[in-house]
Amino acid sequence: MAVRHFGPPQEEPILTTYSDEMTCHKLTFDSTKWPILQSVLNEVLHGFAIENFESTIGKDREGLRHLLVQFGHARRGRAIELDLSQTIALRNALRETLQELGIEEFRIRTGYDFEQGEEFLRELNDLISGSAQT
Repeated sequence: MAVRHFGPPQEEPILTTYSDEMTCHKLTFDSTKWPILQSVLNEVLHGFAIENFESTIGKDREGLRHLLVQFGHARRGRAIELDLSQTIALRNALRETLQELGIEEFRIRTGYDFEQGEEFLRELNDLISGSAQT
């Protein structure tokens, strides 16, 4: 079982993933990341229109609603298990939110700086790239 950590080395990891032969990832998000994840999912579901939603995000709206509910019901400090397709959909939702909202609107609507969103997007890209190589 491979383990990858994402986040500053001096702090708790922002997310950790455990991969196995089923390409299931167990992600543990630092508590400061929960609001951005929920905001991004909420934005792509209710905040703006996305053409070809399923092909752009990688999941249909129902799949993203399920993911949003999963984050909403999870207890802080507990792991959230996501498969590769859910991880990709989360990354795509973040990418689309950054592109659609831009610097100022992203900060206003999510409460996070645009640069924080970009950094998290890079981390998700690294996670997905690492999974493809596993």
